[in-house]
Amino acid sequence: MVPTVVRGRTFWTRIVLVLRIQPFLRLLVMSASLEAASAVAQEQRDGLLAEVTEPSPAKPGIAYYEELAKKGPQEAGNQQLLAAAYGRQGRVDDARRSARRAVELAPTVAEFHQTLGLIEEGADSLPAAEAAFRRAASLDGNVEYRLDVARVLWRLDRRPEAEATWEAIATDFVNDRNVDLALANSFHGLGRNEEALAAYERALLLSKTGVERADVLVDVARVHADRGAVNLAQEALSRARDASPADADVAYNLGVLYFRAGQYDAAIAAFDDAVKIKPDHANALNNKGVTLEKLRKLDDAATAFRAAIVVDDNNGFAHFNLGLVLFKLRRFKDAEVSFERAAVVAPELGDAKFFLGEIYFQLGDTKKALRLYKDALHSNPDDASTHRRVGDIHLQNGDLDLAIGEYWAAVDANADAPDHRAQLMRVLVARNNDGDIRRAVKLGDAGLAKHPEHLEVRTALAAAEVAARRSERARQLLEEGTRVSPQDPQAHTAYARFLLEQGKVADADASFAAAIKLDPHNAAAIAGQGDAALSQGDVVGAEKAFRSALELDPGLASARAELGYLYFKADKNDAAIGELTRAVSDDARLGRAWFYLAFAQYKAGLKDQVETSLKKAVAVQPDLAEAWLQLGKLYVQVGRQDDARKALLAAENARGGNYEEARLELERLQAP
Repeated sequence: MVPTVVRGRTFWTRIVLVLRIQPFLRLLVMSASLEAASAVAQEQRDGLLAEVTEPSPAKPGIAYYEELAKKGPQEAGNQQLLAAAYGRQGRVDDARRSARRAVELAPTVAEFHQTLGLIEEGADSLPAAEAAFRRAASLDGNVEYRLDVARVLWRLDRRPEAEATWEAIATDFVNDRNVDLALANSFHGLGRNEEALAAYERALLLSKTGVERADVLVDVARVHADRGAVNLAQEALSRARDASPADADVAYNLGVLYFRAGQYDAAIAAFDDAVKIKPDHANALNNKGVTLEKLRKLDDAATAFRAAIVVDDNNGFAHFNLGLVLFKLRRFKDAEVSFERAAVVAPELGDAKFFLGEIYFQLGDTKKALRLYKDALHSNPDDASTHRRVGDIHLQNGDLDLAIGEYWAAVDANADAPDHRAQLMRVLVARNNDGDIRRAVKLGDAGLAKHPEHLEVRTALAAAEVAARRSERARQLLEEGTRVSPQDPQAHTAYARFLLEQGKVADADASFAAAIKLDPHNAAAIAGQGDAALSQGDVVGAEKAFRSALELDPGLASARAELGYLYFKADKNDAAIGELTRAVSDDARLGRAWFYLAFAQYKAGLKDQVETSLKKAVAVQPDLAEAWLQLGKLYVQVGRQDDARKALLAAENARGGNYEEARLELERLQAP
């Protein structure tokens, strides 16, 4: 990713701050553009923090430059612009072809040879890059071209030649501040930070004004920040502020460093200082919004993003960030407007399309959502989260094969994301074709070998072992999880859940108690005690535990779903629907909540909503055999035999081929 320039100075690389908004959402961009962060991971991209930069100037799309070259095919400058546009999109062959055409049309213009050299270097064709840079340097002795040659020589491991080139430049331009800066930037780009700092010190001594000294000190801060020496970077920026107190960018960059150090109040104050000096500093306002979001001050964050948009309506990242905060506030229609604007002013933000898809997914329009997700994949074909969501839609539509294909793509794109791997494992177990369970186990073993602390993968692996009728290994895996992460109450809770499912209520209670001892406010473990009570017929004790859990964590959807189930069983159907609707709103991934809701909706006569809820249940929990069974029965009732057969087969497979009721339904369906 190419660093951008702030008033002639190269500063930080991009920053991506990931937050959990809803399941599968990722990424609040602090300023420039997305790492295929895009960071965002992460609970999906959870807490992943890169660095910060000014956004690149807005550039027209490739179509603009193609039309320009078409209108003036003999204009070398048009070909160079087109080459650069192709290069930004990673279209190396097209970029190389246009750059060569520019050189053919104007063979004596050094800049065109440099453009070709940069494209070749970006493609790791280093000998070709060297030739192009040497030609540029022979046509024009500009230091920039000579530095290009030295850099490529260094990358080619021809170190003595590179050193000689740098030494010749330093000799030819003694006491030249700009050359020292160029040398320093070149050294820093190659990771030679000590030489870079020495060159910056020479440039600092040659600086005559406060503004010049501030410029150099900003670069010094950049080197320290890239090395992780945040305190030294802050010290350099403080000196820059003393040298040039009215420099908004110094205050802005101080804010970035404070943010990276977790000093959020200081970061906000620095961003405010930048805005006082330069009221139209859109990026300071935008980054203030990100910092406020980090402090969970969502309304204040939205205000800051809107202020950034007021001074620069073309700031796509402010529109994007505003959309994310509004999404988190569940103001979907307002978020839609923000994401649509972001997609217009910053079309390179493929994640804007992803989140537009999320809005339609949340609103139940999966067809429109799927189209937007596929558009997002055109912009970023290796985005794991988008593949994951496309898989979710295919799963919701009952097509396990297509879903598995997308989940594989998600795992291939981000092998370290535990939720993608675990979902693929669960769906393989649900499909249970020849070798699927073996594949799921292999995926789980590989994931735990690399990250034994990934509890979601461990839990999915235990479920796969149960499906393979190896319950003892499943028990060992979850018990081992409590040893791998002994201070993690979630590990003890997961083990307790397994024990409860195996009917070992006393042992489960002991593990839930261990989790609560580690964290007395562990709502999930307290809710687990409610499940244990319910399994023994203690409805009063169960309801008390679920209510206690919800007092600690009102967003604990699993406890709310069980409370809704109790209302359903007690014939309090309106209350049941209320609790279950809230449960699926708080956690749309909770399959059992959707399953319970389907029954309550059926009982209330809301039969047109039952299919949707059952499809949601199996989409997010593909091993939920009971939901597949009920979906199959529903399709039988309405005469959709092919769909019924798929659902009933999925129900039987989810139980490892041992679900008698599903098998009987299939036999009835196939009877003449």
